Amino acid sequence: MRALASLLAFLTLSACFDAEMVLDFKDQTKVETTVITKLNRALYDMSTIDGGDPCEGGTSSLAEDTFTCSQSAEMTIEEAIARPNPFGKDGQFDPAEGMTIKRIDDNTLRVTVDLDELDSPDNAPEGMEGMEGMAAAAFAGHSIIFRVRGYEILNTTGTLSDDRKEAALVIPITGLIAGNPGVTSPFVTTVKLAPKCLFFGLFCD
Repeated sequence: MRALASLLAFLTLSACFDAEMVLDFKDQTKVETTVITKLNRALYDMSTIDGGDPCEGGTSSLAEDTFTCSQSAEMTIEEAIARPNPFGKDGQFDPAEGMTIKRIDDNTLRVTVDLDELDSPDNAPEGMEGMEGMAAAAFAGHSIIFRVRGYEILNTTGTLSDDRKEAALVIPITGLIAGNPGVTSPFVTTVKLAPKCLFFGLFCD
């Protein structure tokens, strides 16, 4: 999570920033990762000064005040399990660096996001001393969200959707700046990949 603190240290206090990271188990073999980021226009303009594309390979939209980028990738579940982090890209902002996926059985997985480092004041961005109030005002209402989706969420330490197909954890950015995100660690979700069927698919739970 230290990459997150480094990123926040360079954000202007007037910047709007939100991130959403979605792990969507499509079936018993495939998983889709999606990262959605939202920036205000000033931060977007700053990120494109050198002519770079802040949404390379993704789908983006630019409104008068906000830039939104959605980047998705699909891989096999076995590939995701083998990777240190299914979202990981070298040298890039990566709030999911503590994520692991483990197989419980052929039809069940456990997704864990270790958030322990977020609870340490040592991870608050440098250079923010005496500016906590300004930072809280600038980032109030903005957050990083983890979502885990699948056929059925069996249990989670996060918030479970009414249809039991999604677990979510919302981390306020103001908490990250203060070094006290106020979330339960780790964020653990057990996912059922597909219905269990008997008699050649005639009866499924």
